[in-house]
Amino acid sequence: MQRIVETIGKIGRLPWTIGDSLLTSIGKPTCDPVRDGSRFHAQEIHDEIDREKGHCEFSVKNLLKMREVAFKFPEGTRHYELPFSVHSLAGKPEVLEGVIKVNPGKPITAKVVKGYLRASLEAWGAEQGRKHETAKASLAAAEAELISTIEAEKAADVAFRRENGNVIPFNFAK
Repeated sequence: MQRIVETIGKIGRLPWTIGDSLLTSIGKPTCDPVRDGSRFHAQEIHDEIDREKGHCEFSVKNLLKMREVAFKFPEGTRHYELPFSVHSLAGKPEVLEGVIKVNPGKPITAKVVKGYLRASLEAWGAEQGRKHETAKASLAAAEAELISTIEAEKAADVAFRRENGNVIPFNFAK
């Protein structure tokens, strides 16, 4: 029984092991795996495994994803008791910690992470909406003040012209 538990534990760490190995051999991810050559290197690794084992269980895309998640979750931020896919979905340690914090004692699944991300996005959207409304109100106030200033300047100009026989005042700005 203990051997089964140990084997399953090793299998659960397999994506981390692969991701860390790819980080070492290919390097850290960038925003363009084609230009930085990492896609090519991952393809070479995939093909080598294919030749040696007859079949590679992971696509190049999955290999690159394992490297990315291993990079984003360095040792010390990983929760090995949680599935690798949960880390991948969370995207960064701060998000995963937030999920764990708001769900104490509950199993953390992909559905739970998606719910947390959805709620975070909705909260962010609401905050952006409040900021937008505040900005709109400030803009409206600034426009009203500008209109008021322009009208006051026009009224002062008309009064000046009436008092001085329609003479255009000298413009000091020129």
